[in-house]
Amino acid sequence: MTRSKSSPPSPPDSFELTLTDVSLLTAGSHGEVAVPGLKVVVDHLGLTVIKPDGAVGAVLSWGKLLTLRTAERIQMPSGMSAVVVEAVSDRRTHRFTVPTDDPEGLEAVVAQVASSRTTSVKPAASSDRPRWWQLRRS
Repeated sequence: MTRSKSSPPSPPDSFELTLTDVSLLTAGSHGEVAVPGLKVVVDHLGLTVIKPDGAVGAVLSWGKLLTLRTAERIQMPSGMSAVVVEAVSDRRTHRFTVPTDDPEGLEAVVAQVASSRTTSVKPAASSDRPRWWQLRRS
């Protein structure tokens, strides 16, 4: 990945980020369990989880998604680097491990996608509850 000193352009409204070979981290009876083989697509509609068989597992629209962020870098049991991506909905936090050979680049892309939502999506006028693009991160 070539790095430049200028800021990358914001993705257009028709952007799409597709993350493959993703695992969902979820609570199990013996601690945290990874559900592997998923694909996560982030686009103008929100976040969609696609199961290994191609079926849609879950959809989080931008109206339900409070924040999208990277949480930490980890090393997979295989030795490959991964980034934990968190999608915080109005009901829970969804944690995904995304294997990558460029953790810094993935973090930048996720931040850019999340940032693009702050400029291209406006809150509904009838809503009193702050949306994720209105919340301040500390």
